[in-house]
Amino acid sequence: MKLHESLSAYRDYKFFSLLEAKEKAKKDFFQKKDKKEDKKNSKKGTKDPEKALQEKEAAQAAKDAMDIVKKVRDNFARFKSFAGNQVGEYKKFWDMQKKATQAVCAKDPACKICYALFADGTSDKYNPSYLICLRNVEGNLSLSVYKTHLEEGEENPTFTVSNDQAENDFKTFFAELKKELADVKNNYIKTVETKKKEEEHQKKREKLDKFLKA
Repeated sequence: MKLHESLSAYRDYKFFSLLEAKEKAKKDFFQKKDKKEDKKNSKKGTKDPEKALQEKEAAQAAKDAMDIVKKVRDNFARFKSFAGNQVGEYKKFWDMQKKATQAVCAKDPACKICYALFADGTSDKYNPSYLICLRNVEGNLSLSVYKTHLEEGEENPTFTVSNDQAENDFKTFFAELKKELADVKNNYIKTVETKKKEEEHQKKREKLDKFLKA
């Protein structure tokens, strides 16, 4: 049994494990279907299992996709709660995003935008286990889940789903994320500059006071 350092890490594991199980079930179904392609049941009234699966997937796909986007938003909110106003933590967070994205996109050029999940509550918070990526394969967009450490027999992406609303929401989220990080950086620069001016003003004031007392 795999141990997790925090409740958040366990919940992430359960969430993505469920998605992986769905992806495996889908692949297994189509593999079996291909083997039995010449043995289709032609009885009247028998429902095509592929059609039944497609209907079930269509009903579930939107929920899965939106749940993934919600997971991403919640994860970033947890990071901000942890980081507070510590600029250094934001830098570590963005460095993690760039490093993880480069590692994934180097192996899969279809990846366009990626978000690495902050490992909330663990001893190594900037060592993500999962990434959510927006992929573009010949003009077809999808949200895909990637694992940074694959077990034997696993391959990335571990789960893929297409949903226009979720894909647009993910792009919106990522734009908001970049703006928030830029705001943190700019506010920090302004604070440093203001403090520097105040220190310079104080030094001039002290020199003037010293001169007047001489």
